[in-house]
Formats: sequence, C-alpha cells, structure tokens
Amino acid sequence: MLQRSSPVHPRIALASLFVVLAVVMVATGVSAQAFRDYKDLKPSDIVQVETDLLGAYVRTILPQCGDRAAALEAVLYMVSERDMIALGMDRYFPLDQIEGITASDAVDDSLARGFFAISRAYAAAAGPASYADTTGALNLFHRRIEESPGVGGIPVPFSTFAAIRFGRDALAAARASGRNEAAADDAFLRYVGEITRRYMDARTTLRKRHQAEVRNEDWVLARLRCAECGAQDWDAGALFMKIKKGTSNYHHTRDLTCRKCGSVLTWDYLLPSYTIMNQLGTARLPGEPPDSTAPADSGPGTERQAE
Repeated sequence: MLQRSSPVHPRIALASLFVVLAVVMVATGVSAQAFRDYKDLKPSDIVQVETDLLGAYVRTILPQCGDRAAALEAVLYMVSERDMIALGMDRYFPLDQIEGITASDAVDDSLARGFFAISRAYAAAAGPASYADTTGALNLFHRRIEESPGVGGIPVPFSTFAAIRFGRDALAAARASGRNEAAADDAFLRYVGEITRRYMDARTTLRKRHQAEVRNEDWVLARLRCAECGAQDWDAGALFMKIKKGTSNYHHTRDLTCRKCGSVLTWDYLLPSYTIMNQLGTARLPGEPPDSTAPADSGPGTERQAE
C-alpha cells in the first residue's frame, strides 16, 4: 500500500473530492468520467463519497429512465464510472488486496441497486418487449450473452457487475454490426434488469443477506493476491467464528498460507448480517417476511473468543 505523506486532513480531502466530482457531473451533463485521486482517503471514505454520488445520480436520472435512450445512457455511464473508480482506488488500495476488494465490493453493491432501479423504471414504462429483430442485432446480442459465465446461484457484487459489463460489451458488438439497434438496446436493459433482480432477491431478508455475505467470502479469496510474491494460490486452513475484541461483530477468521512463498495472512471477514441476527436474537428484522431458506453454514471451524 502507498504511504500517505500529505498533511491534508482526510475529511477535507473527502469533501474536496465530493465537490469536484459533483461539479464535473453538472458541468459535463454526466457525459464524461473524471479520474479519481483518492490520496489521503481511507477505503471507507472512498465508499462513502462514491456511493453518495452514485445514489444522487440515480435519483436525478430515474424520472427520465422510462425512455430507452435515457435508461441506456444511464447504465453505460455508471459502468464507465465504476471503471474510473477502480482505476483511482487501485493506486492506493490495490484491488487484489483485502482493503481494495472490500471497498470495491461495497461500491459494486450500490451500483447493482442503482442498475436495478433504472432497469425497473424502464421496464415499467416500456411494457413487454416489442422491438422486432428485423436485422439480426438482437440475435447477435443473445449469442454473445450465452457466452457469459453468469452470476452463480447467489449473485455477489463482483460477479453482478462483471455480468453487466459483459452485457455492455455484447451490446457494443451488436451495435457495431451496423444493424438495427433498438431491439438489442431493449434486450440489454432487460438483461440488466434480470441480473439485478436476482441480486436483490438474494437480499430480501436478513438470513438471505447472510447467505450472500458467506458466498462473497469465496469471491474475495479468489481475487486475493499474496502481497509478498503475487501468487493467487492459498492454503485456506481452518475456518473459525470469532467476535472481535471490544465489539459484538462476528467474523470468519482463518490463517491463509501462500503455497508459493509460505507467507501467512490472518484474514478476518466481517459477517454483518450474522452479527445483527445475534444482537436481535432472531433471524428476521421487524417487518421482514418469513424465510424458509436454511441458514448458510458458518463454516467447519469452531467459535473462539476474540484475541
């Protein structure tokens, strides 16, 4: 991780970044992305400013998203925004290390919710698909989508965004063919809607959110790179549940050993929904519907006290 040498207070830097990006969004009509410089910010600060900006953008654009062109522009803009966020973040909190992965997943969660709102607004206004594929653009788009690895049984933030970016690229190929675009554009927006509906459905209750968090643990490990040698080959060791000292927060914890160089990383993975369930003494929040889904396995280890 790069060392922070500037005396600038992180909160001042955070406010400055927020103002600059907000001005860029207004001045450019949100048609171009601004590179982020996250110097002097913590990962939590980055998540705060980016999710606030994305939320503000979605709320502003949503009334227009019944129009196909406006909805498409909004989705494509947000995909490009995320790429700029990732470029800026990776300079200070590499996206193959725990801090960067965690912050990136939090941004992707906000993106998924924004994509869902936009695609739902479009579908409500557009009704059933009515664009005839007179030139083959729709068929080309669907052929490309069939090559997508999908999002898995329980969509996680990283795989959800990756699937939408894959759809964006499939749409670009269809549009570049010179054929009729309307049918492919419509199909892409409905594809985004289906992907993000599955994402939201997997988080409708506290118990489901816990299952999604446990599933995401595997995706974090798959992206994690050894800081010593750069390998992505870990012996995960035994998994334990623990409460971090001075808190009531539950974590999965394990010692990861790099199979290439032997370095050891102790990894604490926060389980926020499991923490809430234990604090409440129930697997449901007030007003949540009953959830018959069995709770996700917390792992093969045993609970141990915080150190």
